[in-house]
Amino acid sequence: MAYYRTGIYPKNLTNPHSVRLLGKGLVLTDGDEWKRHRKVVHPAFNMDKLKMMTMTMSDCSRSMMSEWESELGAKGGLAEIELSRRFEELTADVISHTVFGSSYKEGKQVFLAQRELQFLAFSTFLTVQIPGFSYLPTMKNFKTWSLDKKVRGMLMDIIKTRHANKDEKLREEIAMECGDEMPTGDMLNKLKMVNMFLLETLRLYSPVLLIRRKVGTDIELGGIKMPEGALLMIPIATIHRDKEVWGEDADEFRPERFENGVTRAAKHPNALLSFSSGPRSCIGQNFAMIEAKAVIAMILQRFSFTLSPKYVHAPTDVITLRPKYGLPMILKSLKL
Repeated sequence: MAYYRTGIYPKNLTNPHSVRLLGKGLVLTDGDEWKRHRKVVHPAFNMDKLKMMTMTMSDCSRSMMSEWESELGAKGGLAEIELSRRFEELTADVISHTVFGSSYKEGKQVFLAQRELQFLAFSTFLTVQIPGFSYLPTMKNFKTWSLDKKVRGMLMDIIKTRHANKDEKLREEIAMECGDEMPTGDMLNKLKMVNMFLLETLRLYSPVLLIRRKVGTDIELGGIKMPEGALLMIPIATIHRDKEVWGEDADEFRPERFENGVTRAAKHPNALLSFSSGPRSCIGQNFAMIEAKAVIAMILQRFSFTLSPKYVHAPTDVITLRPKYGLPMILKSLKL
């Protein structure tokens, strides 16, 4: 009752099988760790994304019903169909397509392997857990270890493929909106993913690392009094990687953080300062963004590319940020 009154609901981490099945994610974490996981996962379930998944859900359902119709047709229009298993398979199909996208076949294998782990974990819930027993070479443990290794291996392969194909997503958007045509202004306005990609690049590698501003009149900022004429230095690069502003993944390249616009990407609406902000913001920012979108669109229409082994990651500040040793890339023509 004390836990209920204080609003604390600690999770049971004593069963190694349930921990292996569920991981230390939303279900088995508490406090700040739960908040962090919730924040990371929550955007995947916003209504706009769910609406986009509706067609996939409908396609999977239609495929299942087509199988039913084939069975009914073969049996004179009347047949007994075991729905529990079919609905489980439907769930596996929907999750595999919506979560894993082009890797849906591998995703379905992950889902089915996890279902086996689910039954193994459930079989231990009412069993007294003897310390160290889960490490003994029993048949059940061997099966669990094998499935766990299989799931983790498949997930890592899918993740590696996703990382390797991030520019395929951009290319698909460009192909859909521009085709093989020269990009127009209207086309560029529809390139949402390209825009998110550019904004995240500008966040991590802002063209200008810091800016200075002169206080025009006596003012108080964050509890600190600033006299007229005082010079302020604003460290853009530091702000752009501040975990209190951008979250624990501030050092990671995650374009999807800009999915709901610049003002909702961080804890402060004006956290992105790549072009400064307010009346002294860069007058050429729209020009720069349009140019970048057009160039990226035309490159991805024609080439695939990877970093050269000669590349050395060494950003350097020469008034603006630039690669100290250049940016050698290996290009491959998509037209030949």
